[in-house]
Amino acid sequence: MTNTERKVKPLRCNIYEELLDLAGFCEKHQLEYPSDPRKFILRPASSKEAGLFYSQMEQDEQLGVVGHVRLDFGGGRLHHSWWPHNDDRFNTPEFKAALQEFVDELRVRGPLQSDAAMRRWCYGYPEGEIGQEQVGFIAETEDYRFCLRCTTMTGDHSCLYCYGLKQQRLAMEEKPSGMMMGG
Repeated sequence: MTNTERKVKPLRCNIYEELLDLAGFCEKHQLEYPSDPRKFILRPASSKEAGLFYSQMEQDEQLGVVGHVRLDFGGGRLHHSWWPHNDDRFNTPEFKAALQEFVDELRVRGPLQSDAAMRRWCYGYPEGEIGQEQVGFIAETEDYRFCLRCTTMTGDHSCLYCYGLKQQRLAMEEKPSGMMMGG
């Protein structure tokens, strides 16, 4: 049977039907739910997390800051520079591989594709606003927390703060009981 002979039942969408998310639509129409190709899922930051997107040198060791990447789209290309924290001692080969994988994915499927993509992400998640014209996104792995501060202002730079979660756990264990991190 050729494609022209095959009878394909068209999917009809009526604007008066119920609104469905992708999973509900697939279930209703007996379609396979597509797998998510992303390894890193960005979520908008909360106002309580706003401090994670800026340098806090006096708390670097407690927070397990590996360093931050300064990012901008000058000339239509992504430019970046690394700023080490904690004397660069947490910048291990494992971290470098995780950071590279994270940035590579965001350049393909995220806000680091282009200046326009970053603006779309910012405008799409107003709940992640952490400052004027700035939206924060967080992704975590078992070992790292990546905090991406995006901007909608032309000529301004964005930052990606990188935290070692193992270092945070060690710092918490070393603090005397009764003391809270950041307090």
